[in-house]
Amino acid sequence: MVNQDAGVRRDFQIRENLRLGFQCDAFNIFNHVRLRGINTNITNANFGKVTSQVNTPQVIQFALRIEF
Repeated sequence: MVNQDAGVRRDFQIRENLRLGFQCDAFNIFNHVRLRGINTNITNANFGKVTSQVNTPQVIQFALRIEF
C-alpha cells in the first residue's frame, strides 16, 4: 500500500513563558485509491462493479497548542 503522509509544525514565542504551536498533518496527500471487491463473475449482472476501498481517504488535521 502506498500512502504519502506529511506534517508541518510551527512554534511562536508569545512571551517568555508562553508559546503557541500550530500543526498541520495530512494523510494520503495525493488521495490514491486502492479498490477491492471487484465482481469478476461474468454471468452476474454486477460484473465489474467495485464494492469497497482498501485504504483510507485523504485526511487533513489541524492542531493548536498553547504551552505555559
